[in-house]
Amino acid sequence: MKKRLLITGGTGFLGGHLLLKARADWDVYAIHRGQTVDAPGIQWLKADLTDPGETASVFASVRPHSLIHAAAMSDIDRCQARPDEARAVNTEATASLAGFCRKTGCRMVFVSTDMVFDGGRGLYRETDATGPVNGYGETKVAAERAVAAECPAAVCARTALIYGIPAFGGRSFSNEMISRLSRGVAVTLFVDQFRTPILVQNLSDALLELAHSDFAGILHLGGGQRISRHDFGLLAASAKGLPAGLIRPGRMNEPRPAAPRPADVSLDSSKASAVLSTRLIGCDEGVRFL
Repeated sequence: MKKRLLITGGTGFLGGHLLLKARADWDVYAIHRGQTVDAPGIQWLKADLTDPGETASVFASVRPHSLIHAAAMSDIDRCQARPDEARAVNTEATASLAGFCRKTGCRMVFVSTDMVFDGGRGLYRETDATGPVNGYGETKVAAERAVAAECPAAVCARTALIYGIPAFGGRSFSNEMISRLSRGVAVTLFVDQFRTPILVQNLSDALLELAHSDFAGILHLGGGQRISRHDFGLLAASAKGLPAGLIRPGRMNEPRPAAPRPADVSLDSSKASAVLSTRLIGCDEGVRFL
């Protein structure tokens, strides 16, 4: 008999891939707030995660063995403009889920972000101090602390910039870039921000492995390559046979965005290589899946 897996954010970019991959090994339940996607084998439940009463009803109904919490308010500028909403969604709802996981013995995998760092040096390890430069990162740091306090057996998986083709919905910067280049439209990509981008399918495999495991604490899940968005774009264009001349160099603060961006939040994911059997691949390999 399969164990029950509960996924939040199932209609998003990452969540859609998690749903598809999880069906083989789990009975999959997904939370939505009013809109579902056509995915056979998925049982949908409507709930507002900022309402503890609705969250309690979900746990009582599903009795999940594991939870992958991928739902978030992830638009950085929107988080900066609406701090109360960002805190309610990213921090308080996560703390509530962690409490229910502890009380019910449910395994919790919380999807955090590389944006918890200040970007001063890059290749951050799990033991490095956090220091977010924007409101989004602040809500995620607070969420990590809440998870550690409420559910010490949980894992906080800090993910890097995610790329790939959406399974159902959600925004993918790489998909939008490829679409524009395919139509002959120029794109401007940062030359001065560095990440360790990870392919969405690869990340989904790692998170699902963590849902089965007993690893606790913080774990970095970045691809095996530190790279700027501009150089990533050149790699992707080459892999797809698209005109690299349409990729223009840009700088992340020109024009100045509503929320500050860190310069280098690349992740050192060597610990994940020791903990997981899933191999985290670099962009040079991952762009072949675009």
